[in-house]
Amino acid sequence: MSDSFRKPSEQQQPDEDVEQLLSVYYGPLLPEQPLAPAAWMNVREQLQRRRRVRLHIPSWPERARRPVRRIPVYVQESYTEIARGAHIRQRWPDPRLRYRLRRRGDLPRVRVALLWPRVIQLNAVRGRERILDQVELDVLLASGLARYLLSLRPLNQLISWLLILLGSAGLLSTIILVWHRQFAWSILPLLITVCAVVLLSSYQHRLTYQADALVARWLGRERTCRGLHGLATRSQHPRRPGWSTPSLTTRARRICMPFVPSNGRAHDRSPLQPLSK
Repeated sequence: MSDSFRKPSEQQQPDEDVEQLLSVYYGPLLPEQPLAPAAWMNVREQLQRRRRVRLHIPSWPERARRPVRRIPVYVQESYTEIARGAHIRQRWPDPRLRYRLRRRGDLPRVRVALLWPRVIQLNAVRGRERILDQVELDVLLASGLARYLLSLRPLNQLISWLLILLGSAGLLSTIILVWHRQFAWSILPLLITVCAVVLLSSYQHRLTYQADALVARWLGRERTCRGLHGLATRSQHPRRPGWSTPSLTTRARRICMPFVPSNGRAHDRSPLQPLSK
């Protein structure tokens, strides 16, 4: 028992020796010295200045630094099943699916880069991630995959690059001519820029129709029609077209409506084939 009581005192002795050495080296403890009010005011002004700078930072750098969220299991399973049925791994590299959450919007959207298609980005709305049923989700993911495959074709990439370069050259020429006050000569490159933008938008609409044709061939015409009709019903603006995509109503009409030739008799268009190979 005596040995057990000696051990704590032996352990406390080195600590006391260290404290004595520190007091001898640094001197006795100094009393507390409160800061002057002027010093506190300076600190407060510096903190407020930093807060103002943070408030003026635009939102897009924060959005760019936002980490990519993990793909939900049900989305990954649907995408894997669609990609397996499309048999794309034999011809094209396996595209990666990226999942992000947006604060605004009515429906999830699928986006594929125009010039460098590397990933298929699914932008879901925060708080409304599970708004789509299985058929609508399959059509949405399949349309993104079809747009990815069409964007990888050399002819489509060449046309997109030429239109973008033409529009950029026309815009740059317009700026230079206006800078030199050659307003009459600046009309021609301005018209070229506008025509290039309109042609690029029209070409992107055509690629969307081709992507819908591929989706109808993969999933079937009836299932694709139900998915597009479901997306159009859930959308707040189903008749509003985008810059690079037609409206959901127009897409559903092209897939679901029967083809009526000049003689007036309706024919079924199932199954659909891609418009260009």
